[in-house]
Amino acid sequence: TSPVASVQFFVRGALLGTDTTAPWTLNWDTTTGPDGAATIQVVVEDMAGNTTSSAIRNVSVDNVSPTPTLTDPGQYLSGTVSLSASSDGDTVQVDFERRPAGGGSWVTIASDTTLPWGTSLDTTALADGLYDFRAVATDQTGNTGASPIRASIRVDNTNPAGSITTPANGATVGGSSVALGGSYSDGASGVGSVSYELRPTGGGSWSTIATSTSAPFSATWDATTVSTGSYDLRPVITDRAGNTFTGATITVTVDTTAPTVVLTNPGSTISGTVTLNATVSGSGATQVAFAASPAGAASWTSIGTDPSAPWSFAFDTLSRTDGLYDLRTTVSDGLGNTSSDVVTGIRLDNTAPRVISSTPAEGSTVTSTSSIILGTSESATPVGVTLDGQPTVAPVISGTSITYNTGPLGVGPHTLAGELQDSSGKKAPFRVHFTVWAASGSIAPYVEKNTSSSSSTTVDSANGLAAATMPGGAWSSSGADWIVMRVTPTAAPSGLTNGFAPGPEALDVTAWWALAGTQVHQFSQPVNILMRSTAKGLVPATFEAGNWRVIARVPTPGTLPAGWEDGFYVDGAGFHILTKHLSLFALLHDVAAPQPPQNVRGFLGPGGLTIRWTEGADNSGTYDFVTVYSDATDIGHFGVDYTAATIGPWSPGGPRVFRLKETDLAGNESALTRPLLPVPSLVGKTPDEAAAALTARGFTVGTLTPGGTGAAGTVT
Repeated sequence: TSPVASVQFFVRGALLGTDTTAPWTLNWDTTTGPDGAATIQVVVEDMAGNTTSSAIRNVSVDNVSPTPTLTDPGQYLSGTVSLSASSDGDTVQVDFERRPAGGGSWVTIASDTTLPWGTSLDTTALADGLYDFRAVATDQTGNTGASPIRASIRVDNTNPAGSITTPANGATVGGSSVALGGSYSDGASGVGSVSYELRPTGGGSWSTIATSTSAPFSATWDATTVSTGSYDLRPVITDRAGNTFTGATITVTVDTTAPTVVLTNPGSTISGTVTLNATVSGSGATQVAFAASPAGAASWTSIGTDPSAPWSFAFDTLSRTDGLYDLRTTVSDGLGNTSSDVVTGIRLDNTAPRVISSTPAEGSTVTSTSSIILGTSESATPVGVTLDGQPTVAPVISGTSITYNTGPLGVGPHTLAGELQDSSGKKAPFRVHFTVWAASGSIAPYVEKNTSSSSSTTVDSANGLAAATMPGGAWSSSGADWIVMRVTPTAAPSGLTNGFAPGPEALDVTAWWALAGTQVHQFSQPVNILMRSTAKGLVPATFEAGNWRVIARVPTPGTLPAGWEDGFYVDGAGFHILTKHLSLFALLHDVAAPQPPQNVRGFLGPGGLTIRWTEGADNSGTYDFVTVYSDATDIGHFGVDYTAATIGPWSPGGPRVFRLKETDLAGNESALTRPLLPVPSLVGKTPDEAAAALTARGFTVGTLTPGGTGAAGTVT
């Protein structure tokens, strides 16, 4: 055989290098390749060129250090505690280490070579104080890695201290809120909680009655949960590391016997201010508290407290809503022991009964009826009831329904009047108005209706041709009295002159105090009287001082300007008269056209042509608007607040013709004014020349007045 000439080394199938001299070795830097599985093989060649390959060896490359994690052992350690860690899968050993917090040498606590990685630490072998902890992991190839440090963990094996200071040893306590407190301390981790324990004096098992987890570690105890007697009380103090200390035992006497109280029944129904009285038995009472709750709800609210005998309190029932209530009185002694007494089903009634509905309905018009039915706010008895001022039939009462079987009532307005009285004796007057009418006859009867000072009320006429609405706030309350408004259709006015003719109908609107009977004419807010007519040529008017006065149109529909007593506007429903005074109102036919605008003049200035005028006379006393025409084009409507119109640029000799027309409230139109003519320049002309120039323009010369300065005999 030939001697060996070389040996080739292959890693992962790639040539790593060749050695030509014995003992045939080659160094492999495993960090130049990835971690993980790898194959190794050699190929030997002799001097004759013959080669042979070795068997493949499989190896694993590992150059990465493990990354362990130390499980958080908690902020405070006491006694023997468990330490645990996690690490990479190829870890073969975990060392648990400690050192003084912030620096110093690491000391191995223990090493673990089997999963799960953990050990026990007896902290009593260490001095109390702050420590850092970590875990160091070693893998199969000897790589090591340390976990993040769990820093400044306190080892505390020193017990806390403390004792009860409240209540004092030998004290007598009672009630549902006995104060518990003491003086507690811990020089290491700090006090974490204090539990208060109780047992019968001298023996028996301890039970926890309260626990506090925050400074100053005070608590309250419901002493009513135990019976009267002598008891031992002690604190169990636990610091944040779990060390506990049981403080000294004190002895207290528990008194759970409260005085007794009886609430005197004030009556089944009460109102106004009622004195509640309680009778207390036993000793030591310091106060009696009175409370109320809606019946059966056990939702108590305070009425008041009396701190001394005789035990009573003035209950203002007006402070509660009317209804059924339970009343409770509670007596307390100096230890906080309490007992109560309840009286149930007491009705608070401060509101007089009232009519909340009726058939026929209040202020309505019906074709016929044989009975009147009242719906009341509570069960009540009618007193002194009359129908149209005369005694009527006896009522049939069922709960909150009162029926008067009157038999058929005649055509016309009817009023049922009287008082309602409830079981507590409170009375309130009522009036129910309605009208029977079957649209027979030429003039409908009047309709009345109660109004309100807080909300609007509308009264419709029996024939449906008109209505009056009293707004809320138009009148102020006057005790128990209220305003009744009446709407009475009347015949259209006759004997009219001055260009007026009768309209559809007239309407008399009146109002008076229901109980006092005195009429009211003026109101602070305008009443809206609707006359349902959309016919042309009508104007609204009011009868005043023996004559009909035409009412002016308001600038803004629905709003009566300040200082106006009345005004009107028109919409799809008809004519709306807004008035602060009640009277006779009518729609009149205005058959007379107004005069054209008067004193029409034009002035040419920097802004162009301005036309001025004064109003033409009209039988209504005013007009609605003036129309200005340029040739045949309507160039603007101008209301009564305007007596001038700016036309804009214009030059003498321009072809446009300007004329004006006046329209009254009923829509009647005047004739057109004569065309506006330009005045020629007359300065420097003799009177004859001026007259000739004016005549040529269509003017006639009026009065000539000599005088002034300038060239004699010429116009200046």
